[in-house]
Amino acid sequence: EEGRVLEHGQLPADLEHLAHLSRQTPVTVLVPGEEVVQLSVTLPVAGAAAVAALPYQIEDKLSCDLDAVHYAHDRIRANEACRVWVVDRERMSQWHQFLQQSGMRIRRVMPDYLLLRTGVIVAAADRVIAKLPAAAASLETAMAEDWLALQSLDESLLNRVAVAGNERALLEMLARHSEGDDANLCQGRFALHDPVKDALALVRWPAIAAVLVLGLHWLWLVLSAMQFGAQADQYDQAADDLYRTTFPDARRVVNARSQMKSQLNALEGQQGEGGLLPLLAPVATAFSGQSDISVSQ
Repeated sequence: EEGRVLEHGQLPADLEHLAHLSRQTPVTVLVPGEEVVQLSVTLPVAGAAAVAALPYQIEDKLSCDLDAVHYAHDRIRANEACRVWVVDRERMSQWHQFLQQSGMRIRRVMPDYLLLRTGVIVAAADRVIAKLPAAAASLETAMAEDWLALQSLDESLLNRVAVAGNERALLEMLARHSEGDDANLCQGRFALHDPVKDALALVRWPAIAAVLVLGLHWLWLVLSAMQFGAQADQYDQAADDLYRTTFPDARRVVNARSQMKSQLNALEGQQGEGGLLPLLAPVATAFSGQSDISVSQ
């Protein structure tokens, strides 16, 4: 991280501690560059057609059967050089199995030479790690000079550094001269699964369904409230119309129910003062000559 070695140790003894650290900072795994060959391929197309044609482009550059190797590649762009990395399939399977069972959160797996900035050549005791503009490799010291002689090198653009000591010193040197590289050997059937992402994937669709159901429920509540509000307005309007029909002299209707109740109470009070006698007055007049019928309050 930032050109510094945060922790060091020996696997698998320190694997549990490393898995704990990886929860905070996902791991970039470096594999021996001697076991990963980098090729360069240029295709006239991109996309799915380019991916399908890639095996035939690299097959002629291999000394073994294509089924015996695993290959990974950069994003393919038409008519642009694309980096391709080839590694023995059985070896890649061993790495993949170990890393998948390690419990670590792994960002990517790549050969050690890809960690370097372009133009850096690191010479260790028995090996050379180089990342050049057009090629990259990790080689034994005896083979490195012959390989470098085949490259078109501009010494003014190169940074040769030497490291003495153990693997920790080499790792520190690689980290000091590192740059970001999105290369990842774990592609296709060897893609690594992040336990956290896998757990999130398991609950993603149930969570989406729950949110959808909750949203539909709230929508139903809103629509129901709007419907009930419209019905209440209709009832209020009907009450206003009934009040105006019953009491045509009313000039202003504020609360039809309350005003209707007040009017009915007023009528009931007026009726209580005379009772039924005003209504029975004509009857009393009609039977005024008969002694056995009387009207009284």
